Amino acid sequence: MTHVIGLLSRWGLRLAFLICGFVGGACADETLGSPKADPPAAASPADWRTLSSEDFKKVVKDLLYAAKYDHLDSMVAEINEQQLRTADGDSALGTFFLAVSKPRDLDDPEDWKVLFQRLMGWKARSNTIYTATAIGRTQVNYAWQARTGAPTRRLSPEQLQVFVSAIAQASDTLSNGLQMPGHCVELYARLMWVGIAQGWPLEKMNATLDEALTVVPDYYPCLIAMAVYTSQNWHGKPGDMEKFLASIPGRIPGDHGYETYVRTAMDLQPIFRKNFIRNGAVGTADWPTLKKGFEVISRTYPGAWRDRNQFAACACLAKDRPTARRLFDDLTARHQVMAEVWSIAGGLEAAKKWLADEPVSQKPEGAGGDGAGPGPANLLANANFQKGLDGWAVDAWAKKGHAEPDNEERHQDHPSLRIQNAEWGNVYVSQKITVKPNTRYRLSGWIKTRDVEDQKKTGTAGATLWIGGGWDATRLVGQSEDWTYVELDVESGAKTKIEIGPRLGNWGDTVMGTAWFADLSLAELPPAASGE
Repeated sequence: MTHVIGLLSRWGLRLAFLICGFVGGACADETLGSPKADPPAAASPADWRTLSSEDFKKVVKDLLYAAKYDHLDSMVAEINEQQLRTADGDSALGTFFLAVSKPRDLDDPEDWKVLFQRLMGWKARSNTIYTATAIGRTQVNYAWQARTGAPTRRLSPEQLQVFVSAIAQASDTLSNGLQMPGHCVELYARLMWVGIAQGWPLEKMNATLDEALTVVPDYYPCLIAMAVYTSQNWHGKPGDMEKFLASIPGRIPGDHGYETYVRTAMDLQPIFRKNFIRNGAVGTADWPTLKKGFEVISRTYPGAWRDRNQFAACACLAKDRPTARRLFDDLTARHQVMAEVWSIAGGLEAAKKWLADEPVSQKPEGAGGDGAGPGPANLLANANFQKGLDGWAVDAWAKKGHAEPDNEERHQDHPSLRIQNAEWGNVYVSQKITVKPNTRYRLSGWIKTRDVEDQKKTGTAGATLWIGGGWDATRLVGQSEDWTYVELDVESGAKTKIEIGPRLGNWGDTVMGTAWFADLSLAELPPAASGE
């Protein structure tokens, strides 16, 4: 809030009205004031095609502030024509316009004045769809910066006037840009943010999105805008945004659809950080889909270290310990851990502590429930179903499903347990384990699914590892997913026995489909450190 007060007290509404003047093209240097210093020498653009998104932004911003408008014209035309990517896979077009639409210091009104001065200088040199897009995006950015993310009911009259005025002028600028020769898909993305602010009807938003995607089918800044529009925070109902995100891989064929899903979802993470990884019906992004997309990015852009850090941090958030450890170890070995990215997982130190949290006891070769050799003591008997269902009890609601070992569908060369519900059912395969009171345990395993859906369509039932006598369970796996690691840390409290095991369905909802479970484990954890 201090930031907004500073904006309004120093700028009042003057800059908003200056923005209005820009639509007509009037912009005298004496109106805007002189730059605080001579523009910096622009970095050589000769090798800009090989730069990461962060380095590319710096080159573009330096060119703008140095008034190298010819360079900007040729650069953006090539990017738009070829739909280039940065070295780490970001849209070069989106990165270009991000660089030219924000001042170096968002809180400094003088920097905003200089930015608009440079943009109007560029427009005077070449009045094109690109300069209209740059100015329109800057007006949109200014509006949202003045608003600072606050809901409308909390805005002061002055803030609301700045926001509404800047958005209206952005709408005019961008609409005029649509009438100019050529095409620029970024212009549609900014129009969609105008639509969010002005509350366009869904039909108009969909039409704008469809028109944009005929220009560039995978332009994820447009998908980001549509996801925000469909969120509960703005114009959607509960679940609308999640449904829209889930549709993205189907819109764009092949692996590229999963990559686009990641780039769209990760832009939303700072907004929806509380429940970013979905668990059942709660949360924004689906972890198996994110994981596929991050794997595509890692293969396609080996030097995309920020994305690789995000991948590892999201794996921590999803409690996918094997994936998180593999990625973190690789990043550490390559000296590429970026601490600032790990706020996704509650901070780097918290993530490292979670990754180091190991079960306590070690078993000798060949001992324990799974017979797999040295490692944490597994309290489950016949955990890999190598002895069929010995040690396990099967409870099938209304006898509408069945469970049996599967020697064909194996994980790490171990057989699996297959639970199959040919009609709506709820099957629980469990065993009772003796535990120590007031002790931490980790329940973990791997789940694979095929055509799993819940009858009530709430997303709250699927395949899980379940704790009997309540509602505690691992993250559920639904639909059709490849082998997925799940885990749940539990406190025994006063109990000396707990019932645990695989489940397809739950008490409140029945499920159809098939799920496989393998390499199950229940292992004791060390006592939690003081303060945890």
